[in-house]
Amino acid sequence: LCRSAGLRDRAGTIHAGEEVPPRQGGVARSAGLRCPSWLPVAAVLILLRPLTAEFLNGQIDLLWGLLVIGFLLAEVAHRPWWSALCLALAISLKLPALVFLGYLLLRGRWDRVLRTLGVFAAINLAGAMLLVPGHPLGVLRAWADVLLSSGAGRAFEIGNQNLLGVFYRLVDTSR
Repeated sequence: LCRSAGLRDRAGTIHAGEEVPPRQGGVARSAGLRCPSWLPVAAVLILLRPLTAEFLNGQIDLLWGLLVIGFLLAEVAHRPWWSALCLALAISLKLPALVFLGYLLLRGRWDRVLRTLGVFAAINLAGAMLLVPGHPLGVLRAWADVLLSSGAGRAFEIGNQNLLGVFYRLVDTSR
């Protein structure tokens, strides 16, 4: 039994401190149906299968989505540094996250835009320094050269952009 503190029952009567029995079951229980104990575990495993396949294939869409959700949650919670970090990481992974910079600009949150761009620059500069310690800005130059040399016809051709493809390009010495 539960003790209510000013709650209304189905008839609309307010109970102040009276003993109120808890709700009994749902539609399935009232129909006499019982859930096997293994069913929730099976449901979770079935739902996790596409997620694990996504990561095993080297895709980063889930991580990108989680970072965008983290940005939105940090915005709601008024955590500007977490917001900037999540958005900067999301932009670093995939450029469509730049849309959220437009959102911040439309909302007049210039400080968050500048903070995000600063975190973005720091993250990418640190990554470039790890990849090419002698000349970190060479990564930007190489990216621009590939972009400009591919021409307008191939501007939207993505190619192999999963994590396995990135790893292959890092260890491939034939070029």
